[in-house]
Amino acid sequence: MTKKDNWEVPTVEYRANYPQFALFALAASAVNIAIYSRILHFDLLDDVIVLAIAAVVSTALLIYGYSNEAKKAFFKIYSANQDHFEKKGKGKTEANVLKGLKAHAKTEANNLSIFYLNSVYLLLTVVTTFYLFHNLSAPTNLLLSTAVSAGVTAFITTGSA
Repeated sequence: MTKKDNWEVPTVEYRANYPQFALFALAASAVNIAIYSRILHFDLLDDVIVLAIAAVVSTALLIYGYSNEAKKAFFKIYSANQDHFEKKGKGKTEANVLKGLKAHAKTEANNLSIFYLNSVYLLLTVVTTFYLFHNLSAPTNLLLSTAVSAGVTAFITTGSA
């Protein structure tokens, strides 16, 4: 095997896209509050402070979860697609192929983490709202169900694969 055939993969570092994560986390929090207010006939203007606290807490925890999940997925996707990009990149420089591989892995990891964690978050919100905290008042139910759902979602992402 020549040096050209045996590619040495440099250490790859993942940098989270926090503005994108913040946008999607805020959207998930807003969808959660909108659905909650429509289903349970919750008046948004009466409890603005509760809504703001719920939105800030869930957004912060979802951003943390997105970055953890994307980091785990990035390295899995990067290593799984390495052979494909090496075959596809014959005739191109090694740096360009690795740059394309890194960009592809980062985009796919970000999208996967956002889609997966939004699904988990909204499912947990429905479960906690209607089964766990159904006896509490509407503002307390919203605050606790949102915090617990976002907390469990962030906690799920801290485990190792």
